[in-house]
Amino acid sequence: MRSRGVVVFLCWWMAGFTYALNTPEVNPHLPQFIIGYGSLMQEHSKRQSAQQVGSNYPVMVKHFERAWCVWGKRRGLNTTYLGVRPNKARQFNAVYYQVAAKDLPTYDKRERHYQRVNVGLQDLQALTKKPLPDGQYWLYVVRKVRQPPHQNYPILQSYVDIFLAGCLELQARFHLPHFARQCITSTNNWHNSWVNDRACKAEPRMASLHTQQRVDKLLQTYLPVLFKHIKPLNKA
Repeated sequence: MRSRGVVVFLCWWMAGFTYALNTPEVNPHLPQFIIGYGSLMQEHSKRQSAQQVGSNYPVMVKHFERAWCVWGKRRGLNTTYLGVRPNKARQFNAVYYQVAAKDLPTYDKRERHYQRVNVGLQDLQALTKKPLPDGQYWLYVVRKVRQPPHQNYPILQSYVDIFLAGCLELQARFHLPHFARQCITSTNNWHNSWVNDRACKAEPRMASLHTQQRVDKLLQTYLPVLFKHIKPLNKA
């Protein structure tokens, strides 16, 4: 049985675009999967919304791009989150995991800055020998015109830590030597409006010190100029 498609109306405006989306109905006869590309890539983080979910598996998502492009607030701090939007020329690495249909509203609430849309198997490529299961695959895309990082809405290091911690988990578990690097290189809008908030723990899913050190090594290697200019929170 084929899942219903998603209707996307694109409207270019200023430096980005916005679009209206109709979310397809959940098919109760099909398994349900979420595609995670930010904090949902980390096992511990995603299970804070629902415990009874499947394990993460790596996947390549085609015809979408991941970028720092969603303004929001985290524990009282303004920030820019990761988001995805349609782009036929781009792709990014992510995870997929099975979820009960009854838990989708919980994730919708968590991802309230985004719209959940259905992605077809033709836009997904498994990164292991395990074939993609049949089912409905859901991706949270941006609702508004893109909002790149700004001095008043900086990237928060604690969120970067959770994102890349998930990438490192997948890299180790599935022996994918370049997976974490791809997480960085397939993400747009890395920006010098970036602050280190680790000390204040604005992000409740703080990465361990060991993970933070591994994340720093990745950033020093693949974003050396920006890494040097990450500001302490009180000087941002």
